[in-house]
Amino acid sequence: MQTLDAALVAMRPRFERAERGWMADAPPAMTKLSTGRQDNFVVTRSEMRRDQTSRWHRHIEMQIIFLHDGLLSLTIDDRSHLVTPGHAVWIPSTSAHQIHASKPSAVMSAYLDPMQWAAVAPFPMGSFIAPTAGVLLEKLLNTSPERRSRDVDEAVLTLLQDEAADELPLALTVPMPKDPRLLAVCRELLRAPQKWQRKAELAAIGGMSVRTMSRLFQSDLGVTYSEWAQDMLVHRAIAMLQQGMPVTTVAFDLGYDSHSAFTAMFRRLTGRSPSEWRERR
Repeated sequence: MQTLDAALVAMRPRFERAERGWMADAPPAMTKLSTGRQDNFVVTRSEMRRDQTSRWHRHIEMQIIFLHDGLLSLTIDDRSHLVTPGHAVWIPSTSAHQIHASKPSAVMSAYLDPMQWAAVAPFPMGSFIAPTAGVLLEKLLNTSPERRSRDVDEAVLTLLQDEAADELPLALTVPMPKDPRLLAVCRELLRAPQKWQRKAELAAIGGMSVRTMSRLFQSDLGVTYSEWAQDMLVHRAIAMLQQGMPVTTVAFDLGYDSHSAFTAMFRRLTGRSPSEWRERR
């Protein structure tokens, strides 16, 4: 019987074509990622380079993306999700999506055939905290098909859905712009969030003035620069707090001069203090 590793090697060209995707200025083609498994639940592991971007693509399979390490911006249809380590994102069947890695990133994906898994309840849209997802998906990846069963796969999905349902009510989602100048600014902030107060330097990265940058945030994203930057900072802070970093360290690493200013911003946007969030990890 073919091992799961051997099956994945045989499937790799199909997955690579899907992850590369198609041209962004054309409707992405629909693909079917044949896996050779009767119930079509396949887990893959991949690495993305810094600044690597997939083309727009879509496939019939539902997909769960889990980030081990790094930082991803995952756009699904018309919404972008900031994916930090320890978080997962649900991609519905046939949804067009694109992935950008702001840092070298280690990614795991699970693909589910909607015909075989029609009874699976959708996960919440957006990025959700999934502390055991890496362990569970790694276990499936390293288990040979003869030792895999539908019951095991269902149990893994149930555990992942329980984690998603137990998340604090904050969607780790930030809009990403279409304007290439503003996109360069936002990606630089994702890479180096402590630069959020250096607006002139950021505007120069986008090849524009601070005034033009501010105008583009309003026209392209419908928010001010400060609103977008603060949402991004909260998302990054949550990832750092989950890793057990002290609140003061998180505040300073994100460019705040004082613990109190950072705490006030965090509480205003999340309804909880950074310490409360850290204690939940």
